Parts: sequence; structure tokens; C-alpha cells
Amino acid sequence: MKQQESQLWVIGPPRETRSRLRALTVGAVMAALIAGGAAYASIPDASGVIHGCYGNANPHALRIIDTAKTSTCPKNTTSLTWNQAGAQGPAGAQGSPGPAGSQGPAGAQGSPGPAGSQGPAGPPGPVRNLQQIATLHWYQANQVVNSYRVGDYSSQMVFDGSNIWVVSTNEGTVTELQPSTGAILATYTVGGAPTAITYDGTDLWVGLEYGNSVVKMQASTGTIIGTYGVGNFPNGLAFDGGNIWVANMNSDTVTKLQASTGAVLGTFAVGSQPSAIAFDGNHIWVENLGSNNVTELQASTGAVLGTFAVGSSPDGIAFDGANIWVTNQYSNTVTEIQASNGSVLGTFPAGARPQGIAFDGTDLWIADDNSGTVSVISDATGDLVGTFATGGGLPTGVVFDGANVWVTNWGSGTSSIVSKM
Repeated sequence: MKQQESQLWVIGPPRETRSRLRALTVGAVMAALIAGGAAYASIPDASGVIHGCYGNANPHALRIIDTAKTSTCPKNTTSLTWNQAGAQGPAGAQGSPGPAGSQGPAGAQGSPGPAGSQGPAGPPGPVRNLQQIATLHWYQANQVVNSYRVGDYSSQMVFDGSNIWVVSTNEGTVTELQPSTGAILATYTVGGAPTAITYDGTDLWVGLEYGNSVVKMQASTGTIIGTYGVGNFPNGLAFDGGNIWVANMNSDTVTKLQASTGAVLGTFAVGSQPSAIAFDGNHIWVENLGSNNVTELQASTGAVLGTFAVGSSPDGIAFDGANIWVTNQYSNTVTEIQASNGSVLGTFPAGARPQGIAFDGTDLWIADDNSGTVSVISDATGDLVGTFATGGGLPTGVVFDGANVWVTNWGSGTSSIVSKM
């Protein structure tokens, strides 16, 4: 059957209503096409456009055309097109949000962000300055001048940064003195004829002549923490920042103890009758009373680095931050040794039978046993700065508390404070 082209003829109204009718006509045409079932594949065309021809003269007929067959309108008609879809309307109001969906899987790890700015510095932690330890500078400042009774045969002493501690050999005690007043704060019995003492920043260590041992005491309470065996007649002690070194006078050795546990880390041969010991920040120096020399040891291993001659019967030793000073009892002198190479820098006169020695940051203070005095020697030149009476007999030990020098008087059982003039 031959397919016919659909036609829709509309009789045109008067000219003044034509524009209104055009809109109505389009709607009517669409309705007619749908209602009449005249649906053709090419009307509308593939893009959804409907094509028509509108007559220019009365009657104003509108004819729908199939552009697949007829592409142009006849003469005296006007070509019209319109689309089935209307223009885009305005957006509607926002709908209410739907419910949240379930949690999705975690995404891949992103790349690291930039480093943040530097935070503020924290408070300083505890620091052990080896130079401070080596020069025995546990002090801040205090001052007083007087003599105070402690115990019979008071020999060595130490300053712990707050108080003075003195050993009394005959009474087997350790006495704690307050530097600002000289008042006795406490006396603790340790027994065994104590002859030497040192401080490790927290605890005290005391050498016992009769027990061939050292006692560890808590400085804050005086409580004995432990007793540890060493050599025969421990007569000198030193702390190296981590370990305690003990000069065993009648064994010709030094013993190294771990300060935290008291464990023996080693025993090392030195000269004859070692009686005093010092630490220079790297090495241990031992004065040997019986062989008139000093031995230098590597603190980390105990290896002997050198042996250096001094005067007769050396008895006291101190480090000034650069050099080692040794008192020579029967030469009535002090010897200065360069710590870096062991060379003797000079030998200088002191009082009668010099024993203990201490450094105050500027000068050396020397206890002159047979003179009842302390001699002061310039650290820079070795010149004698002054000599001061101690007010007691047989001065033996010396210590500096940051403001004053303290001297033990063996013969009178006192400790004297001597101010530099």
C-alpha cells in the first residue's frame, strides 16, 4: 500500500489573531498526530523536529511534511519548524537531603605533608660536666670563717654541692657540716677506720682502711647503700663521671668500680704505695708515695699511658682544668705536670710537709702538715700568694666549697674554714 504524507489543514483566522493561533495550532497538531495514531518514523525527524508549511493566503492552511521525502515547502507557503521538547524550564527548589550512605572503604594513604615548625625547647636534663667533676667543683657559693670540732684524726673531706663531709679515722665516722654556719648536721658510723672520701653527684663513697673495702652512702640521708671489696688499704678515691677509682696503698693497685652497682670493673697495677688519685676528664692520675712518681691511666680501659717522676713522697694530687699538681711531702714542694703530655712544667716551694691540695679556680691551696698552715700558690705562675694559719694541728685535707677553703686538722680533730685574703 502506498504511504501517504500526513496533512493537517488549518483555516486561518483574521490577521490580528494569527500569532495567538500559531501556538494553539502547534499543540493541536501534536495532539492530532498522537490521537490519530499517525506515527511515522520520519515525523518528527531523527532530531525530534517537526517540519510544516504554512499558507500565506486565505485559507491559512498548515501542512505537516516528511522531510525524508519533501525537503521544501511549496510556493506561497512559509516553512515552520518546532520541537516536541519545550525550552528548559527553571530549576526546581532544592529537595531535602537523603539519608547518609554507609561508610565506604578507606582510601589509599596520602603522601606525607610538609614538616611542621620547630617546637619550643624542653627544659634541660641533668648533665654531668667532666671538667666540673675533674676539678671537684660541686659548689655554688657559701662563706664563713671558724674552726669546728668533728672527730679524732679527721683526714680527708669532700664537698657535695651543699655540705661538707669529713671522715674521722679514729672514730670510724663521717660528719656532715653546713658550710654557711659550720653546724654539724649529722654524724654517721661507717667503721673500719675511714681514710678517704669522694662524691659521685648523688652518693658518697668512703674508703675503709681496716676493711679493705669502700662504703657507698646516700648523701641525702646518710643511709649506707652497700659495701664493696677492693685492695689493701684504700687510701684515695676519685669519680670519673661513671665509675669510682680506688687507690689501694698496700696492694700497689687501683680498682675501678661501677658507680651505679658497685661491681668491680677491673684492678690495675701502678707504682709503689698509691695514696691519692685524680681524674682530668679523660685520664686517671695516681700519685705513688713509695716510688716518687705519678701514673697516668686511660679511664676507659685502665691501660697505663705513662709514669712521670715528681718529688719525694708525693701525697696529694689535684687537677686545675689543664694541669696536674702533686704535693711532695719530703721535698716541701709541689710539682706541676701538663696533663696532655706528662711534661713537668715546674716545681715550686710550699710549706713544711705539704699533703692535701685543692684548686679554687685561680690558685692552689696546700695543707702544710708540719707548719699548721695552708700555702696558696698562683695557678698561673706558681708564685706563693700567701700562707695562712688553720687554727689546728697537722692540717691534712683541703677542699673548696665555691667561696671558702676548708682544711682538716688531723692533730686537733677539727675542720677549719680559711678565707683567702
